Amino acid sequence: MDRVLYASNYPLEERGRAIITALRESDFLTNEEWERLAWKNAEQLFKLRSPEQGPYSANTRTLAQPGQHVVLA
Repeated sequence: MDRVLYASNYPLEERGRAIITALRESDFLTNEEWERLAWKNAEQLFKLRSPEQGPYSANTRTLAQPGQHVVLA
């Protein structure tokens, strides 16, 4: 599980959100394995930071959920 990443071929393949949701709901993976597949391995590989907490525990950066696409400027 340490070497597995989830990726989609958006916009050519738009089922990405449905696929990752079905995988999560299937109970095939534990919650920890699913989190590693969905984002933790990518955070580690690409040296991404976790969201910074601002006042009232609000994120100061925007994070995409599985199936969403966000451009940070």
